[in-house]
Amino acid sequence: FVQMMNDKAKELGCLNTHFMNPHGLDHKEHYTTAYDLAQIARAAIQYPIFRKISGSRNYEMPTTNLCDETRWISNTHRMIKKTIPYDGVFAGKTGYTDIARTTLVTCAERNGLTLICVLMKVSTGDQAYVDAANLLDFGFNNFSAYNITAEDIVIEPTFPSLFEGQETILSEEKEMLVHVNKGKLVLPFTASYEDAVRNVTLTPISQFVEGENVIGKITYTYGDKEVGSANILYNYKKSAEKLNTPTPSSPTSEDNTSSKEEEKSDFRPIIIGILIAVFVLCIGMYLIVIEIPYQKKRAAYEARKRNRNKQREG
Repeated sequence: FVQMMNDKAKELGCLNTHFMNPHGLDHKEHYTTAYDLAQIARAAIQYPIFRKISGSRNYEMPTTNLCDETRWISNTHRMIKKTIPYDGVFAGKTGYTDIARTTLVTCAERNGLTLICVLMKVSTGDQAYVDAANLLDFGFNNFSAYNITAEDIVIEPTFPSLFEGQETILSEEKEMLVHVNKGKLVLPFTASYEDAVRNVTLTPISQFVEGENVIGKITYTYGDKEVGSANILYNYKKSAEKLNTPTPSSPTSEDNTSSKEEEKSDFRPIIIGILIAVFVLCIGMYLIVIEIPYQKKRAAYEARKRNRNKQREG
């Protein structure tokens, strides 16, 4: 499991992290950095279940086969517990050992801007929250987030050769076919969107799969630092529908005709069954409402008639 942790850390872009255990207690070969913890936190908050768990003030643990009492688990992050209120905090993690001292990771979001604050080796817990609030204030008071949209895509002559016509793909319905994932560009208040340098890298693809295909990337830099990026996505299924071309799961026009006929024929037994049921119901209602009462009246009339005849004969 620890090896999986180390592999995942490298995958997330951690540069100076090495795990020796899953609980975080002191070990001379167990270490990380503030940058790497931010990388890990950024990946974790992509999962809604993590946001729910980390952002919960407390949790009621039900009874188990080893404990017949309900137990309460309380979040130790004071900004999440609201004992130290801070607007926008939605996740975080506390930590403390004698060697590492107080560590604190705090995630907050305002006006579409998400910030991750990491503090390590703070002398006291109280000071950690003061520092976290100051750092988050600096971020929210000096930076803005901009959404990266399909309009930012600038098509170069190196557009993937698998597309037969740029005019079709980049039509007025471009955003349905070629779009970007939820990328953001973060800039200081002193800069504008146009100040960032945009670079579009397109990746030639030999074959598409149905659904979303990553065909490139948009990257923004400002002052020689990357300040935002987003993948360029191409929806092959939607494009095939627009171009009236079959996909692996889309039947041809002949198949559509035959399938429609089959669908119609499939409904015939149901319709026949409904008609039979209605007919039987009508017959039943006729017998109950008309025929049976009539037969009873008829039998009563015949009985009275026989009685009268007998009286006359007598």
